[in-house]
Amino acid sequence: MIDLSVLSGITLGIASAGKLIAVDSNRVITNINSLSASQFTGTLLTAAQPNITSLGTLSSTLNISGSTPLTCNNSLLSSTCSLSVDSVSGDQTFGSTTANKFHLRTNGNRKITIGSTGLVGTNNTAPARQLDIIGSTAVNSALYQITDGIVTCQQWFDGTQCCLQTFSNHPLTFAANSGSIQMSILTNGNVSVANKLSASTLSATTLTGTLSTAAQTNITSLGNLAGHPPT
Repeated sequence: MIDLSVLSGITLGIASAGKLIAVDSNRVITNINSLSASQFTGTLLTAAQPNITSLGTLSSTLNISGSTPLTCNNSLLSSTCSLSVDSVSGDQTFGSTTANKFHLRTNGNRKITIGSTGLVGTNNTAPARQLDIIGSTAVNSALYQITDGIVTCQQWFDGTQCCLQTFSNHPLTFAANSGSIQMSILTNGNVSVANKLSASTLSATTLTGTLSTAAQTNITSLGNLAGHPPT
């Protein structure tokens, strides 16, 4: 290596096809159109990107500008995935830009799938409904759980039945037409219709079986009323 700081009477050269590489006093190589090497030692950089590569890892911060800063294609260019940022609203979009499914995976397995028509699958790579979920048949396998921090609601399966219930000490209630509570299953197992505290109203087109109270054990039945034969 030549130490340019101790040389005198040397005229700086300009690199050309007929000359060796020439450097100035600041060890800057000029007029090089291409550079080829099997190995680089140190850091490659530009004024815009001070750490393209280094002996260690890349910086933990990566800034890419542009409306579509990242695009990936398969080898046949038949499927494209991109990350884009709307220049006006700033909304961000990530996913397939072709008629292909978009998958999210963990531990090497696809867990969430979005089809080209908007169907979404969880543990299901071929969703057939707007939300198509495949769970397990384990005992009390919860399909989903929703909570506000006080009341918890679950829907679960055990291989033989589907159950919708609260997983906290609260009634399970039903309503229609944006109205107030119209039916409740209380925490003691009682069913209330049009009254969330007690069962006081019951309406049905057909009743099968026997209606009873503690005072009258056979108000009506499939047969004759108790103690009153037909006339």
